Amino acid sequence: MPRTRVHTQGTALSSSTPYRAWMALDLLLILGVGIVAVRMWVGGTEPGWYPPVMLLWALLTFAMALRSIGLWAGAMVWRRRLAFLAILGVVWRGCPVGTIPVQVGVILWGAVVWIVLLLEGRRVALAVSEATGEEVLEVDPEAPAR
Repeated sequence: MPRTRVHTQGTALSSSTPYRAWMALDLLLILGVGIVAVRMWVGGTEPGWYPPVMLLWALLTFAMALRSIGLWAGAMVWRRRLAFLAILGVVWRGCPVGTIPVQVGVILWGAVVWIVLLLEGRRVALAVSEATGEEVLEVDPEAPAR
């Protein structure tokens, strides 16, 4: 029987504590959006199409945020896209989301989530490149300016 060789691995890569805390807060906010969507749908306070779309957004975003905590690159990309979709949803003319403070809050939250995900993705990319010995994409000071 051929012998197999087990290679030792370095430390496991995990998300940073501030990132996990921020994403936990994000999950709570998304859960709140889902509850509001269900209440709007059951109460009939908004147009017939808006609450189901809002609930679908909340379910998809909750799933992607959960997977983002585990540093799944695809989930992080989709969480950013869904944050952008939320921003588009509140700036859209005729948006059923009522008050200006709520709209500004959604825009700011989406922007912060976008930035947090980008920074954590960059941190992961740097850790992977250091572990594998690959060169990090940086500006070459000797390259001619364009």
